[in-house]
Amino acid sequence: MDQDIDDEIKKLQKERQNAKASLVGSVSYDTDLYETEDKYAGYDTELKDEEEDETQNEIARPKLRSFTAPTEILKEIQDQDDDVDPMAEMRPSRKIADREDEYHARRFNRIISPERVDAFSENNNTENARSYSDVMKEAELEREQQRIMKSIAEKKKESRNYWKSYN
Repeated sequence: MDQDIDDEIKKLQKERQNAKASLVGSVSYDTDLYETEDKYAGYDTELKDEEEDETQNEIARPKLRSFTAPTEILKEIQDQDDDVDPMAEMRPSRKIADREDEYHARRFNRIISPERVDAFSENNNTENARSYSDVMKEAELEREQQRIMKSIAEKKKESRNYWKSYN
């Protein structure tokens, strides 16, 4: 019984191998892409001598005689400093403060912390010091002044536009 099973397994294995072989043999490739079975078709398979390559290059394009710039330009280049950047003027400034608009530049004009009166100190020198209410009144006056200046500028612009359209 064991012998029959072994024979049957061998028989089935041979059938499978034959089936695989028939499938592999029947595979067809696209003839437009794979015309020949030689994968090196169209390529050079031999090494050429260096002398042959050099002679072919010489024939293909003749060597040019040396070409240099006029002597005035060469002297000018030698006289220039290497540290000078000719494009420095064209580049924008690298400082953030230089790129700020008027609104953001106002921060430089602000008084960060003005002197104030210390209510609990024994030495009350109130001549130059300001209280919190004084600081707040000054801030309100500054805001009002900026608002008025802005409205004046807008009115000037409107009047210019009016006269331009009238003429």
